[in-house]
Amino acid sequence: MKIELLSNEIFNFNCLSLENKPIGIFQGLFFISKEEREHVIQIANMIWRKILKKSRVKNFLGYIRFDFVPKVNEISKIGKRIFEIDFEIVGIYEVNVHSPECACAITALHKAIPKLKMLQPNPAYLISKAIKKTFNDTITIIFVPGKGTVKKCFSYYFYDELSKFLDIRWMSEEEAMKFSKSEILWRWGDARINGPSEYSPKFLRFLLELESKGIVFNTVPIYEDLGNKIYLMPDDDKEWNKLVGKNFLLNLENLEIAIKNREKLVLKPLTGSSGNEIIFGINVSQDQWEKILKEKLRLGYGLYGLFEARWLPSIEIDEKNKIVFDFNSTFWAVNEKLDYLYSVIRVDELKRYNKRLVINVTQGGGFAGACCEEE
Repeated sequence: MKIELLSNEIFNFNCLSLENKPIGIFQGLFFISKEEREHVIQIANMIWRKILKKSRVKNFLGYIRFDFVPKVNEISKIGKRIFEIDFEIVGIYEVNVHSPECACAITALHKAIPKLKMLQPNPAYLISKAIKKTFNDTITIIFVPGKGTVKKCFSYYFYDELSKFLDIRWMSEEEAMKFSKSEILWRWGDARINGPSEYSPKFLRFLLELESKGIVFNTVPIYEDLGNKIYLMPDDDKEWNKLVGKNFLLNLENLEIAIKNREKLVLKPLTGSSGNEIIFGINVSQDQWEKILKEKLRLGYGLYGLFEARWLPSIEIDEKNKIVFDFNSTFWAVNEKLDYLYSVIRVDELKRYNKRLVINVTQGGGFAGACCEEE
């Protein structure tokens, strides 16, 4: 992988904001080689097949993102603002099967910094191309945005770009519930039966009833919440276990292990989103940790997981600037078949990351946009 900085200033905090909270846009480009891309695709396919098998979901159609943990093996500076990085994928945080915000965030980024538009992939074009490959040029799509922070701020950018390539109609929940068999519904937001949702219970029930009436992109799975962190647990597969880590569910049987291994664990709600309720054991005292675990166990037995803490790699740009990054690849999924679209790298300042230990755009984290790919 190669990084090329576009400015002496690493981050620009003056271009985009979420509800008046500035986002630090990384002023640079990441380039991944064909070999690196193929390796990521191979890993994603293995993970996706495993999740589908564990979840027992028979049908899935839509746009998804794999949130990977990278490891940097070697860094070399090959120019004034160019770095060569030897990296590998060593873990997986989750698979976002609801509506990865990166698509509308990248579109907003292109609007804010036009010179990036010619250099980075266009998510709307790539997703539209995949949709047309699955169906045809004459389909009509109903687009129902959710109420999440990124959706509210950036969905219009994404919708406008999609409109250049697709026959797509922006609708409210009420309008969309007049669904026709000749149309395809695309809900663009988190829709969980047993967790945080950006839609009303009435609309969620409507989505679940649509199986016999039409097609929904990224629908709510009928049986279980596909992509839920509960599926990222170790089993008898060594390759799988290396990626997911030493994870386990929070229950009475595992409570003592969880208490003793505070500094190595992260507590996560299994149906959570946007980094909410995530607690790193290293950030609290032993007494606090034990109290939190017992309280969460009392509130929701089996609803929380303990995940092995994985720290993101850092890169020293210069004496004053150190950054961290993660690596996220997006795909168009038709059941087991994955079509690669593009990759996203989120970036933050090391000093900010050390305080929060997560990179999350909705919480003000840096954003780098899409990777460029070298053939």
